[in-house]
Amino acid sequence: MNRNNIKIRRLALLLAAILAAAAVACGPQPGTAQLAPGAVMEIAVVGIDPQRRADLPGLQAAVRQEISSWPGFVSWQSFEASDDPNVVMDLLVWRSQAEAEAASQLAQNSEVCKKYFAAIRSNLLFRHFRPLPAAEQRQ
Repeated sequence: MNRNNIKIRRLALLLAAILAAAAVACGPQPGTAQLAPGAVMEIAVVGIDPQRRADLPGLQAAVRQEISSWPGFVSWQSFEASDDPNVVMDLLVWRSQAEAEAASQLAQNSEVCKKYFAAIRSNLLFRHFRPLPAAEQRQ
């Protein structure tokens, strides 16, 4: 892995951690919800093939429709990097770690998800996060 990719991965991890912490720390906001006990955030930061960027909204809509019926699905939000629209972060919430992991397996076999994955040039970060115990106690 070259130095640029290492820097990008570190930046992606830092950004993901900051956003996850902010989501929990801010508490309920209009259009958002706090994580229920046991829920996990799935954060994926990916580089989109610039030639496929225009296809992204349609691909995401198809995936959203498919996964919204999967066990444990709670929500999905997408963000693009302010300095590069080809870097996208997907923030999903699953009811449990087990359901998040099962969904990852379902996605690997889903034709709809495979079309979305084909538009991804690089996977910069894919992780599941849970609230810190102190944050859970505060709720």
